[in-house]
Amino acid sequence: MTLLRFSVRGIAGAKVRFAMTTLAVVIGVALTVGVLIATDGLRASFNDLAERLHENVDLSVRSQSEAGDLMEDLPLLDPSVKEQLEAIDGVERTSGAVFEFGTVAINADGNALDPGFGRQIGRGWPEDESLATFSVLDDGVSRRPAGPDEFAMDHHTAADHGFQIGERYQVSTPSGTHSFELVGYYYFLEPDYRIALQGVAWDTDVARQLLHGGGGFDRIDVGLSPGASLPAVTASIERTLGPSIEVVSQQQQTNERGEEFRDVLDLFRNLLLAFAVIVLVISAFITYNTFLVVMDQRVRELGLLRVLGAGRLQVAQTVAVEALVVGVVATVVGFGLGVVVSRAIVGALGIAGAQMPPTDVIIDGGTILAALVVGIGVTLIAAIWPAVRARRVTPMAALADGADIDPYDRGRSIVMGSVFGGAGLVLLVVGLLSDPPTFLLVVLLGVGTLLVLLGVNIASPAMARPISLFLGWPAARKFAISGRLARLNAARNSRRTATTAAALMIGLSMVSLVTVLGTSFKQTLYDQLEDSVQAEWMMCVGECGSGESEFSSEATRKMAALPELESVEAFRFRNGGVRTTDGEQHVLTAASLASFSRHVEPDIVSGSLARAGPGDVMVHVDDADELALAVGDQVRLQFPGRREASFNVVALFAEDSVLSSWVIDLQDWDRYIVGDQDSLATAVTTTGVSLQEARAALEAALTDYPQLDVRNRAQYRESRITQVDTLLAVINVFLVIALLIAVLGISNTMALSVFERTRELGLLRAVGMDRWQIWSAIVLEGVIVAVFGGLVGIATGVVAGLVAAVAIPGYIISALAVPWATLAIYLLVSAAAGLMAAVFPARRANRLDVLEAIHRQ
Repeated sequence: MTLLRFSVRGIAGAKVRFAMTTLAVVIGVALTVGVLIATDGLRASFNDLAERLHENVDLSVRSQSEAGDLMEDLPLLDPSVKEQLEAIDGVERTSGAVFEFGTVAINADGNALDPGFGRQIGRGWPEDESLATFSVLDDGVSRRPAGPDEFAMDHHTAADHGFQIGERYQVSTPSGTHSFELVGYYYFLEPDYRIALQGVAWDTDVARQLLHGGGGFDRIDVGLSPGASLPAVTASIERTLGPSIEVVSQQQQTNERGEEFRDVLDLFRNLLLAFAVIVLVISAFITYNTFLVVMDQRVRELGLLRVLGAGRLQVAQTVAVEALVVGVVATVVGFGLGVVVSRAIVGALGIAGAQMPPTDVIIDGGTILAALVVGIGVTLIAAIWPAVRARRVTPMAALADGADIDPYDRGRSIVMGSVFGGAGLVLLVVGLLSDPPTFLLVVLLGVGTLLVLLGVNIASPAMARPISLFLGWPAARKFAISGRLARLNAARNSRRTATTAAALMIGLSMVSLVTVLGTSFKQTLYDQLEDSVQAEWMMCVGECGSGESEFSSEATRKMAALPELESVEAFRFRNGGVRTTDGEQHVLTAASLASFSRHVEPDIVSGSLARAGPGDVMVHVDDADELALAVGDQVRLQFPGRREASFNVVALFAEDSVLSSWVIDLQDWDRYIVGDQDSLATAVTTTGVSLQEARAALEAALTDYPQLDVRNRAQYRESRITQVDTLLAVINVFLVIALLIAVLGISNTMALSVFERTRELGLLRAVGMDRWQIWSAIVLEGVIVAVFGGLVGIATGVVAGLVAAVAIPGYIISALAVPWATLAIYLLVSAAAGLMAAVFPARRANRLDVLEAIHRQ
């Protein structure tokens, strides 16, 4: 109890230090808890959505499939299947589902709607509305579409974009762009329920014609008669329809949709948790450094405790108790803020355009345990070494003037730092070069990164003095007394300088690593696109190459008919569109094999496309190596709907910035893949036609397809690079937040440093230094220390980034690029961070009473 009172009294005597140390841990706890609560709430909401999607359906019938997305790749069901189902005992009602993604509504101004983070879908109105998930909005005006000239729209999209009932609008469909009268709004599940889909709907027969060229149904939903046995009806359907048809229950469909939602949420959750871990590492370093500096400053106090009879264990316990109090307070406060953070995460997704279903705050035992581990566990672990150092205090050593319980050893610092950093680099290289399971890869990369940072942190005091003297030279020349004082203060205690800069060093090393990797990837992509794209024009929807945004092949045919264009090529992409014999699914590309290389150079390593056509396949060299394929081999491929075929390998290629790893002919696509919409069209200008004339002709031909962008080669390359820039911007926003937390660490340690030099500052005031000189000396010292941390952090990040870039396979990163201008900006940011962090300690120093400061021991 005496130790507890002593520790609490120590905390009360240093409220600012305690608050700032606690704040760093609070942020780490709040982010972790916020991510867990937000994703748990989203998971529950999407699970509820998955259940409600099929709550009115007892079972559904669809084509068998083991490859592709079950929502859009299955072979269509002939309308006669619906008649067969209705004749089976136990089947009371049926409804054929017709839908197609990439169906785009065009507003009154002639602009195609932008789906943001969502998708756009066209569908047929259910023949039996008791099996439907959407209904006519009860506004007294809306009704379901009834003829070939009418359509309906979901009321959220209509309200957001000004679509009015009774007006005519164009809609871009797989069969082309057509004009319809809007006759009604509909809602999904409930009027206030929003999901990330912009939807339009027609009468089912009209939808089949527009979306499937008059083909059949994507799925047929079934409602059973009262008292009918689900297993018995399922068995009857299977006997009647044969093995090519799959019967799935309501629960199976719910599980499938839930699994799709979970995959996306797990990725989102892992990305956010990775950021939270970075913040936690910085918080742990701040906590560790704070307790380390405090133990050095309390040597005499701890010695007196030993004189009064305290044992080594009790001295260590005083440190542990303070850390425990910090951890408990941080956990409680951080948990409360975590709930706010979770709401902010969901709200930010909504603002960004990712329309989410209603989300509740869900707090389970795992979240509470994570908060305890992060808040209390990390704080206690960070205080272990300072507590061990405190145990070493002997009364005689502690009460002596200038006592140092753990003298700095430059040689040991370099050796230990090299050992930890080298071990970390080895783990990083092993993780990047090998092909371990996902969990092991995360462990290797995470532990490797942590060891590298720890090694640099241990070795950094050895660099602090010479670098600080170098960095402080301009300040000494410019500001005379205060500049020289700042320079000498930063250089005289290497360990303190390195400790103060540690948090900023870690933050900037993370930012620099990501920047080097991102820049190298951008340069690689740019070089690949410059070499591979031969066509002068690239037409696609939004972000080219994503494969999810498609457009009617009628648009491509219109372009091909233009005399201003010598040739036009169509490309189609499908994620998971093909499964190979090893069970792996791959992105599938289709093109006219014999002619597309005039537009996109595939960098053929072996073989030829001169006589290629239906029945042939071109394979990327990496996939060919894994499957031991060579030109002339036969390979068995499986497509959605369990359709299989053997293909002749006619060429192996190395360029995949435009193409995916498996490329078949367009005629084979039409035979094995549902849907004939294009993902990308390329064009070459006719000889003698200017580029301005060609662009004008393209834009005029695509008037009915405003969602299509016409880009020249340079614009296409820039659009692809912009995607990388957007991703890097999102990552760096998170890392900048981490840097702000690192500023807390500098400010905290600078405040402790000022406290340590209270008597020194008082003597300086006594011999004639004014408040401005004291203030500027401390602020300049903060800038020198921060720039030192920035230099070491940037250098660490650049080295780690280059090592990672070399280790990453060449088809991902083959060109090394260091963005020196960006890194220079980071260095300026670190100087600004040091300036801001030192302002409060400098202000505090100027408020010291001179006589009281001189008498401070």
